[in-house]
Amino acid sequence: MADFDEIERPILHSWLSVCRQLMFASPVEGVMLDQITLKGQADLKPGWNKEDLGPDWQTDYLFLEPGKHAHRKPRLPEGVDESSVNIIRPVVPSDARASELWGIASRIAPFVETLGPLPKGLPSVQAVMHSIESFATVQRSKNALMRSSNKIINELFASGMDLGDPKSPDPAMKIAEQYMRFEVPGTSARYVLSALYHALYQEVPRFFKKSAPPIKRYMTEKIEELADITYQLATERHKYNVSGFFNASYLACLCGGTVIVMCSNEDNSLTKMGFSAEEYQRLQRVRQNVDEILAHHLSGAFVLPAHFVPAQILFYVRSMAAAQGRPLHVVAEETSLHPALAAILDQPNAESMDVNEVLERYLTDVEHLPHLGMKSVLERASNALKVKLYDWIH
Repeated sequence: MADFDEIERPILHSWLSVCRQLMFASPVEGVMLDQITLKGQADLKPGWNKEDLGPDWQTDYLFLEPGKHAHRKPRLPEGVDESSVNIIRPVVPSDARASELWGIASRIAPFVETLGPLPKGLPSVQAVMHSIESFATVQRSKNALMRSSNKIINELFASGMDLGDPKSPDPAMKIAEQYMRFEVPGTSARYVLSALYHALYQEVPRFFKKSAPPIKRYMTEKIEELADITYQLATERHKYNVSGFFNASYLACLCGGTVIVMCSNEDNSLTKMGFSAEEYQRLQRVRQNVDEILAHHLSGAFVLPAHFVPAQILFYVRSMAAAQGRPLHVVAEETSLHPALAAILDQPNAESMDVNEVLERYLTDVEHLPHLGMKSVLERASNALKVKLYDWIH
């Protein structure tokens, strides 16, 4: 049976959007970012704000123009005094199962099971729900990430991979497949990928008794490949149908998140690999570019479809645009609407269209677009994701 566009089954699209929001980083992070997107932050003030989530979290800065959208940045611009920045401390939930998102997923999962087969590559509805639940309390602490990452790596190599066999499954692709199947949350997957690239590029040449250039060369190439595919997926997703748009968005979150981890100099890891100060600064520019893509184009893609049907999403965008005094198309872009849905905003009778009319128009406008299923999007990113160890050691 040919794969289908998930919007053809609107309740399936809602459920998949909830799953993506819960797993593109981790369930607790997905819940926190979901609430920030929908409800904002009460202690956010005009000007520069610093988001302090604790020592285990990346620090982000937000610039708020009164009555407008808060622009997220990974660092302060030159000339801004850190002491003048307002500190905000969002609450990180302890258990994602106590959230509205988990409640939505739990309520509609039984109905999704009655709709027939899921898109190709996904396990059963029950398996997905069980997987998400198993990570519901995982926090972004070093110890928690090491425990979950070690478990994933041990299971990966227990499957009997032969690193010297070009026909053996690539370990990085196995992790990406597990992420797409909601078996591993993004926060864990990106740390596992970073650890895999580092360990294999450093240790395997010794194992195979092959001479090799410095590890920093291979790590740099991998970072650049992952940064490029993040950008490509984020820009190319607009040409696909609804499944393709959201599959590309979801995988781009993993690729971009892995770049951020690999560019971190935690425990002086990059210094130990031999990166000079100039090379380190170059990696930080790559990281900043990826940060911008994630913050402005990808990380909010799943929130609105997780909560609202298409007609409600358009109402939300109109309300936000009116409240902020900004053009509709700008707000639509920031909320990562599919172009076909955003185009309905420009229709003369858009505000008078009811729920069914909006959905029918949406379905009509995407039915001619190419499909990008799970297997296809993984193939699209495979050159960037693969360790490609065989090419290196032979």
